[in-house]
Amino acid sequence: MLAEESRGHFVGPVDPTGFIKHFIIDQDKLDNEVSKVQTMPNIESEWTGLKEKMQESDMYKPIVKGARSFIKKKSGFVDSHSSKDPHRDDLSPDIINYKRWITAPTSKVDLSKAEYFIEVKTGKTFDPFVDNDEKGSDRDPQYPFEAIADSRMITRGQILTYCTAIARSQFRTHVFGVIIVGTRARLFRWNPSAMVVTSLFDYTDKTRNNILGQFIWCYDNASLRTRGHDTSVRSIPEEKAITRFGEDEVEEVRKRNSLHSHFCIMNISDRDQQVDENEEIHCFQHPHLISYPPPYQRTSPFGRMTRTLHALDEETKEFVFVKDYWQVRADGMMKESDVYAILEKHNVPNIAPFGNGNDVLCEVYSQRLKRPVLKPVNSRHERSSFGDKIQEHKELERWRLFRMSLRVIGDGLATFTSSKELVTAIADAMEAHDTAYFDARILHRDISVGNILIHNGKGLLIDWDLCLPMDGKVQGPRRHQRTGTWQFMSAAILDDPTKIQDISDDRESAFHVLTWTALCYGQHDRTRPGKLRRYIRQYDESYSAGEYVQGGQVKRAALIPSLLSEEVFFNPALNALIAELTDHLSARYFAIKPRAQSFLESLKKKIADLEQLPERTESEQETLETHRESRATNPAYPLLTSREFLNTRGWLVETMRGHLDSHDWPLGDKALPDGLHETCNSKKRGRDEDAVVVTDGWPKHKVERREEYLDVSSSRVPYRSDSSGLMPVMEVDDED
Repeated sequence: MLAEESRGHFVGPVDPTGFIKHFIIDQDKLDNEVSKVQTMPNIESEWTGLKEKMQESDMYKPIVKGARSFIKKKSGFVDSHSSKDPHRDDLSPDIINYKRWITAPTSKVDLSKAEYFIEVKTGKTFDPFVDNDEKGSDRDPQYPFEAIADSRMITRGQILTYCTAIARSQFRTHVFGVIIVGTRARLFRWNPSAMVVTSLFDYTDKTRNNILGQFIWCYDNASLRTRGHDTSVRSIPEEKAITRFGEDEVEEVRKRNSLHSHFCIMNISDRDQQVDENEEIHCFQHPHLISYPPPYQRTSPFGRMTRTLHALDEETKEFVFVKDYWQVRADGMMKESDVYAILEKHNVPNIAPFGNGNDVLCEVYSQRLKRPVLKPVNSRHERSSFGDKIQEHKELERWRLFRMSLRVIGDGLATFTSSKELVTAIADAMEAHDTAYFDARILHRDISVGNILIHNGKGLLIDWDLCLPMDGKVQGPRRHQRTGTWQFMSAAILDDPTKIQDISDDRESAFHVLTWTALCYGQHDRTRPGKLRRYIRQYDESYSAGEYVQGGQVKRAALIPSLLSEEVFFNPALNALIAELTDHLSARYFAIKPRAQSFLESLKKKIADLEQLPERTESEQETLETHRESRATNPAYPLLTSREFLNTRGWLVETMRGHLDSHDWPLGDKALPDGLHETCNSKKRGRDEDAVVVTDGWPKHKVERREEYLDVSSSRVPYRSDSSGLMPVMEVDDED
């Protein structure tokens, strides 16, 4: 369930009056020269007729009627419970608040234009949270603010889904909302790091201090930034867009969005950024024309929230690939723009040319400097702001919004025109990986289907935002989270969440990218769903193991006997490549006795010492030959040799290109556009694939150029391999 994935991301219960003051009144004063959020006029609420245990259908009309008395004419509330947003998973919040837009909503439910929503429930049995004064055992033992009854968890999942959908359908930094349970209500504010939730309050109170009325009025008068809009994206009239960009170019922008409503200017910060003595940021903003609304991409409710789209660069009048996402600036994590600068310095091949990019900057009024300044967009989670809460939190991190462009719009790996092009693209991408690792000392850490593009027949490795500088001082994970994409992570990483990721893990990921793509989109003899599912499950395997979700056992079991190359027929050339790669990668998962490994290392040193002699006696030559024979016949030797290959520069690229040159590859065995498995839907996702990122030990659906399921770990049936599916252990005896 979505509620399971989001455990621990809720701050509360907080005082509702303090909530309104902190997040709306004070914030609006801080960001604007003159705040319009002033003293609320004397308006009495009209919710007194609402009673406990009313039918939900009888509550919508009086709630909407009462709410309308607190807003201006250009705003409105809509009873939307019986309608759906056809472009966003048919989602249907009960009540939606709209403000004036360039174009009107196309239906009662248009989440691309919704300000916030009100979810209505009949009583406390649907309340997703548990206040301090509530008795009983219906609490999460680790996060006691979160209710654990099924009906209450479902409600929590609902409001998370609506918040996320609004954020993904617009350019939002946070989303407010209201949950009504009978005659009481809660306010909440979601952002990618956490949701802050108030305690329950009686909204049927007729006094001037009605809390729900205060929230509605203050929100309605607040600025765009206070309400959660990313003000680095602003609407522009079509005639002005034509003047600035050209009529043909504007029409092409429109054509790329089937849901086009209006045009916007999106600013992308320059890579060069300076901070002066007043701590003021100076950074040129590059304007780009986009069509609104942005592509809707489902994602997990907390985390990176990566968005991708096409934009027209005003300077070059060319289309670029734009990506924005939230990033934690933990130790060792760099801005992706800085990563590209390092890659360019070391002439790393097969990467997409970088355009512009840096932290997203929005213009706000500085009360200290008495003028507008640029400020980065942070997730404003401040735990110290509220004292009335019982939630014991894991450390909630501070996120910052980042946006960048690439000057190439490539095709997804699943659009390959032949299996030879598929292998070529992966080999090209791993050449970039090799050069980055050995020359620039950067480890990519997220080799996945969505991060390899095909452009003019070549492969490009993109998405360097999770990379790690290899400074030789790494002693453990820089963050408490695994990084990578679940289906393509190495079996070793999935099985041990504390393992330090290394180059052999990334190379194994490239193998899983090859086999997953070939299975899901390629031509082979296992096309029946039942048979195909047997092989696909190795990529999706996950199961709860205490604090973490783990996996990898089925992947490991498939590597040991070279299951794919022996049981699935693709074509002779591809099968031969898969077999050779499997032989080397499987060496990671055979166990060797420490004494046996020590013996081989000692033997290796003896051989090296004898080989370095300028001249050898007959006895020394005989000893050398004996050592070599002893090494060659030791069953552990090929395993150790393969393990060395996994860390050797050029091994994977040379192996793949060697097979490309030495085998006859079929022509025209292109990708199947719709895929063969239920997790493949290239028609729906274009070039973007399902993928799951691991955060905090739990697999979470990743956003990078991929659409995802809202319900994450529970969207698949957990699989536990039996004893026959576990890794074999090779015990190698010592030799004297």
